[in-house]
Amino acid sequence: MGINLAYYRTLSFGLSSFYAGIGGALYAHYILFVSVEAFTILFSIQFLGMIIIGGLGSVMGSMMGAVDGYSCSAKAPKKECTEFLNYMTENVKFKLGTAFLPGKVRQAVPTGGTFFVIARDAPAPQKEAGWAFIKWMTDPAQTISLSKATGYMPIRLSAVNSPEMQDFYKQHPNYKTAIDQLKTAVRFPFSPGLIEIQREVIQPNLEAAVLGIKTSAEIMQAAEAKTNEILSKY
Repeated sequence: MGINLAYYRTLSFGLSSFYAGIGGALYAHYILFVSVEAFTILFSIQFLGMIIIGGLGSVMGSMMGAVDGYSCSAKAPKKECTEFLNYMTENVKFKLGTAFLPGKVRQAVPTGGTFFVIARDAPAPQKEAGWAFIKWMTDPAQTISLSKATGYMPIRLSAVNSPEMQDFYKQHPNYKTAIDQLKTAVRFPFSPGLIEIQREVIQPNLEAAVLGIKTSAEIMQAAEAKTNEILSKY
Protein backbone atom coordinates (compact mmCIF):
# COMPACT_ATOMS: atom_id res chain seq x y z
CA MET A 1 0.00 0.00 0.00
CA GLY A 2 1.04 3.62 -0.40
CA ILE A 3 2.89 5.55 -3.08
CA ASN A 4 6.19 4.36 -4.52
CA LEU A 5 8.23 7.55 -3.93
CA ALA A 6 11.37 6.30 -5.69
CA TYR A 7 9.38 5.47 -8.82
CA TYR A 8 7.53 8.77 -9.04
CA ARG A 9 10.58 10.84 -8.20
CA THR A 10 12.54 9.08 -10.93
CA LEU A 11 9.61 9.51 -13.33
CA SER A 12 9.36 13.22 -12.49
CA PHE A 13 13.09 13.68 -13.01
CA GLY A 14 12.97 11.85 -16.33
CA LEU A 15 9.97 13.79 -17.63
CA SER A 16 11.39 17.15 -16.58
CA SER A 17 14.71 16.29 -18.26
CA PHE A 18 12.87 15.20 -21.40
CA TYR A 19 10.92 18.46 -21.68
CA ALA A 20 14.02 20.48 -20.85
CA GLY A 21 15.84 18.70 -23.67
CA ILE A 22 13.00 19.39 -26.10
CA GLY A 23 12.95 23.02 -25.02
CA GLY A 24 16.70 23.32 -25.53
CA ALA A 25 16.50 21.79 -29.00
CA LEU A 26 13.70 24.17 -30.02
CA TYR A 27 15.58 27.12 -28.50
CA ALA A 28 18.73 26.28 -30.48
CA HIS A 29 16.70 25.96 -33.67
CA TYR A 30 14.94 29.26 -32.91
CA ILE A 31 18.04 31.41 -32.29
CA LEU A 32 20.20 29.52 -34.83
CA PHE A 33 23.20 29.85 -32.52
CA VAL A 34 24.25 27.98 -29.39
CA SER A 35 27.00 28.91 -26.95
CA VAL A 36 27.86 27.52 -23.54
CA GLU A 37 28.50 31.08 -22.35
CA ALA A 38 24.85 31.94 -22.86
CA PHE A 39 23.64 29.49 -20.21
CA THR A 40 24.71 31.19 -17.02
CA ILE A 41 23.24 31.21 -13.54
CA LEU A 42 21.13 34.17 -14.68
CA PHE A 43 19.07 31.79 -16.79
CA SER A 44 18.25 29.72 -13.71
CA ILE A 45 17.35 32.87 -11.78
CA GLN A 46 15.12 34.03 -14.63
CA PHE A 47 13.21 30.74 -14.70
CA LEU A 48 12.88 30.76 -10.93
CA GLY A 49 11.52 34.29 -11.12
CA MET A 50 8.92 33.24 -13.69
CA ILE A 51 7.67 30.47 -11.40
CA ILE A 52 7.48 32.83 -8.43
CA ILE A 53 5.66 35.48 -10.46
CA GLY A 54 3.09 32.96 -11.68
CA GLY A 55 2.69 31.18 -8.37
CA LEU A 56 4.40 28.15 -6.88
CA GLY A 57 2.56 24.85 -7.12
CA SER A 58 0.50 25.85 -10.15
CA VAL A 59 1.12 24.69 -13.72
CA MET A 60 -1.00 27.47 -15.19
CA GLY A 61 0.69 29.98 -12.92
CA SER A 62 4.12 28.94 -14.21
CA MET A 63 2.93 29.38 -17.78
CA MET A 64 1.54 32.84 -17.06
CA GLY A 65 4.72 33.74 -15.19
CA ALA A 66 6.80 32.82 -18.22
CA VAL A 67 4.66 35.02 -20.47
CA ASP A 68 4.80 37.91 -18.00
CA GLY A 69 8.54 37.46 -17.49
CA TYR A 70 9.18 37.66 -21.23
CA SER A 71 6.89 40.66 -21.54
CA CYS A 72 8.79 42.51 -18.82
CA SER A 73 12.14 41.73 -20.43
CA ALA A 74 10.88 43.18 -23.70
CA LYS A 75 9.94 46.48 -22.08
CA ALA A 76 12.79 47.04 -19.66
CA PRO A 77 16.58 47.39 -19.90
CA LYS A 78 18.23 44.01 -20.21
CA LYS A 79 21.85 42.90 -19.84
CA GLU A 80 22.65 40.59 -22.71
CA CYS A 81 25.72 39.13 -24.37
CA THR A 82 26.78 40.59 -27.73
CA GLU A 83 26.34 37.18 -29.34
CA PHE A 84 22.56 37.77 -29.43
CA LEU A 85 22.70 41.32 -30.81
CA ASN A 86 22.13 40.40 -34.45
CA TYR A 87 19.35 37.96 -33.55
CA MET A 88 17.57 40.55 -31.41
CA THR A 89 18.04 43.25 -34.04
CA GLU A 90 16.34 41.12 -36.67
CA ASN A 91 13.56 39.64 -34.52
CA VAL A 92 12.35 41.94 -31.74
CA LYS A 93 9.12 43.85 -32.34
CA PHE A 94 10.21 47.01 -30.55
CA LYS A 95 12.90 49.65 -31.00
CA LEU A 96 16.18 48.18 -29.83
CA GLY A 97 19.00 50.24 -28.40
CA THR A 98 22.29 49.45 -26.69
CA ALA A 99 24.12 51.41 -24.00
CA PHE A 100 26.98 51.16 -21.54
CA LEU A 101 26.35 49.21 -18.37
CA PRO A 102 25.54 51.74 -15.62
CA GLY A 103 28.45 52.70 -13.41
CA LYS A 104 28.42 53.80 -9.80
CA VAL A 105 31.95 54.27 -8.50
CA ARG A 106 33.40 53.65 -11.96
CA GLN A 107 32.41 52.10 -15.26
CA ALA A 108 33.04 48.40 -15.63
CA VAL A 109 32.02 45.63 -17.98
CA PRO A 110 32.28 41.82 -17.89
CA THR A 111 34.01 40.32 -20.90
CA GLY A 112 34.56 36.80 -22.08
CA GLY A 113 35.25 34.69 -25.08
CA THR A 114 35.92 31.27 -26.52
CA PHE A 115 39.36 29.71 -26.79
CA PHE A 116 40.87 27.77 -29.64
CA VAL A 117 42.90 24.94 -28.13
CA ILE A 118 45.48 22.69 -29.73
CA ALA A 119 46.14 19.59 -27.64
CA ARG A 120 49.80 19.24 -26.69
CA ASP A 121 49.84 15.51 -27.44
CA ALA A 122 48.01 15.76 -30.77
CA PRO A 123 49.80 14.31 -33.83
CA ALA A 124 51.83 16.84 -35.82
CA PRO A 125 49.45 16.84 -38.84
CA GLN A 126 46.52 17.66 -36.56
CA LYS A 127 48.47 20.48 -34.93
CA GLU A 128 49.34 21.92 -38.32
CA ALA A 129 45.71 21.68 -39.44
CA GLY A 130 44.52 23.27 -36.18
CA TRP A 131 46.96 26.13 -36.49
CA ALA A 132 45.95 26.72 -40.11
CA PHE A 133 42.30 26.87 -39.03
CA ILE A 134 43.07 29.31 -36.21
CA LYS A 135 44.97 31.61 -38.57
CA TRP A 136 42.09 31.47 -41.06
CA MET A 137 39.42 31.98 -38.39
CA THR A 138 41.18 35.01 -36.88
CA ASP A 139 41.85 36.63 -40.24
CA PRO A 140 40.21 40.08 -40.47
CA ALA A 141 37.84 38.93 -43.22
CA GLN A 142 36.47 36.08 -41.10
CA THR A 143 36.21 38.06 -37.87
CA ILE A 144 34.36 40.84 -39.72
CA SER A 145 31.92 38.32 -41.17
CA LEU A 146 31.33 36.72 -37.75
CA SER A 147 30.80 40.08 -36.08
CA LYS A 148 28.19 41.17 -38.60
CA ALA A 149 26.36 37.84 -38.40
CA THR A 150 26.21 37.66 -34.59
CA GLY A 151 27.14 40.88 -32.81
CA TYR A 152 30.37 39.56 -31.36
CA MET A 153 33.17 42.12 -31.33
CA PRO A 154 35.87 41.61 -33.98
CA ILE A 155 38.98 40.17 -32.36
CA ARG A 156 41.41 42.11 -34.56
CA LEU A 157 41.98 45.85 -34.35
CA SER A 158 42.66 45.82 -38.07
CA ALA A 159 39.11 44.50 -38.51
CA VAL A 160 37.58 47.08 -36.15
CA ASN A 161 39.37 49.92 -37.90
CA SER A 162 38.73 48.65 -41.41
CA PRO A 163 36.60 50.82 -43.73
CA GLU A 164 34.10 47.97 -43.98
CA MET A 165 33.45 47.82 -40.22
CA GLN A 166 33.57 51.58 -39.74
CA ASP A 167 30.88 51.94 -42.40
CA PHE A 168 28.91 49.13 -40.75
CA TYR A 169 29.11 50.88 -37.36
CA LYS A 170 27.76 54.10 -38.89
CA GLN A 171 24.75 52.20 -40.25
CA HIS A 172 24.33 50.04 -37.12
CA PRO A 173 25.57 52.02 -34.08
CA ASN A 174 24.24 49.39 -31.65
CA TYR A 175 27.08 47.10 -32.71
CA LYS A 176 29.72 49.65 -31.69
CA THR A 177 28.60 50.12 -28.08
CA ALA A 178 30.61 47.16 -26.79
CA ILE A 179 33.70 48.39 -28.66
CA ASP A 180 33.38 51.88 -27.18
CA GLN A 181 32.86 50.55 -23.67
CA LEU A 182 36.22 48.79 -23.79
CA LYS A 183 37.79 52.24 -23.37
CA THR A 184 36.66 52.14 -19.73
CA ALA A 185 37.84 48.58 -19.15
CA VAL A 186 40.20 47.90 -16.26
CA ARG A 187 41.93 44.55 -16.25
CA PHE A 188 40.87 42.48 -13.26
CA PRO A 189 43.75 40.15 -12.41
CA PHE A 190 42.87 36.50 -12.13
CA SER A 191 42.54 35.18 -8.60
CA PRO A 192 41.67 31.72 -7.28
CA GLY A 193 39.09 33.57 -5.23
CA LEU A 194 36.97 34.31 -8.29
CA ILE A 195 35.48 30.82 -8.21
CA GLU A 196 34.63 31.24 -4.54
CA ILE A 197 33.11 34.66 -5.27
CA GLN A 198 30.89 33.15 -7.95
CA ARG A 199 29.69 30.46 -5.56
CA GLU A 200 29.52 32.36 -2.27
CA VAL A 201 28.68 35.91 -3.37
CA ILE A 202 27.14 36.22 -6.82
CA GLN A 203 24.79 33.25 -6.85
CA PRO A 204 23.18 33.68 -3.39
CA ASN A 205 22.81 37.43 -3.85
CA LEU A 206 21.14 37.00 -7.23
CA GLU A 207 18.69 34.63 -5.59
CA ALA A 208 18.11 37.10 -2.75
CA ALA A 209 17.29 39.81 -5.29
CA VAL A 210 14.79 37.65 -7.16
CA LEU A 211 13.12 36.42 -3.99
CA GLY A 212 12.96 39.92 -2.52
CA ILE A 213 14.87 38.90 0.61
CA LYS A 214 17.06 42.03 0.43
CA THR A 215 16.95 45.38 -1.28
CA SER A 216 19.34 46.07 -4.15
CA ALA A 217 21.34 48.46 -1.95
CA GLU A 218 21.70 45.84 0.78
CA ILE A 219 22.73 43.22 -1.76
CA MET A 220 25.41 45.42 -3.33
CA GLN A 221 26.81 46.42 0.03
CA ALA A 222 26.95 42.83 1.30
CA ALA A 223 28.40 41.56 -1.99
CA GLU A 224 31.15 44.18 -2.00
CA ALA A 225 32.15 43.44 1.59
CA LYS A 226 32.19 39.67 1.08
CA THR A 227 34.09 39.94 -2.22
CA ASN A 228 36.81 42.09 -0.66
CA GLU A 229 37.03 39.64 2.24
CA ILE A 230 37.57 36.70 -0.13
CA LEU A 231 40.12 38.51 -2.31
CA SER A 232 42.15 39.53 0.74
CA LYS A 233 42.90 35.85 1.40
CA TYR A 234 44.82 35.44 -1.84
